[in-house]
Amino acid sequence: MMSCVAAFQSPLFNTPSAGVRSVVAPHAQAYYPTRLRGWASGGGKTLLVSSTRIRPIRCLSALSPELKANLDKVVTSQKVILFMKGTKEFPQCGFSNTVVQILKTLNVPFETIDILENEFLRQGLKEYSNWPTFPQLYIDGEFYGGCDITVGEFIML
Repeated sequence: MMSCVAAFQSPLFNTPSAGVRSVVAPHAQAYYPTRLRGWASGGGKTLLVSSTRIRPIRCLSALSPELKANLDKVVTSQKVILFMKGTKEFPQCGFSNTVVQILKTLNVPFETIDILENEFLRQGLKEYSNWPTFPQLYIDGEFYGGCDITVGEFIML
């Protein structure tokens, strides 16, 4: 299975000396140049220039039926579950830490799942919840929101 991030099939992107660290498609299809013409610089940016039309590559969904079924089970197995970067004992992200601290302040029992341990889980969750960022909080089996929504609701208490 291939995500949009890894969908580039040009030899250019497989060469470490090419100076391209990572390329992410800004929308549902990834594009790559079919023939390299050179580099263009201007306005502080360096762009890869292609001499021919670019070809689309179809991106496969990261949310397989098996992963969806597993996520359905997981989000309904606990009253409150937080998909986050790190664990509640050792958050790896400020936003994740913020949500953990809010839940602890409210004395809410919750479980966490570290999304950094599994790339397929991380990408699949984005599709599952239709929410692009982490942390993702689920309450009673339903997606509640991310850090911004949790903070906003906490402030209103």
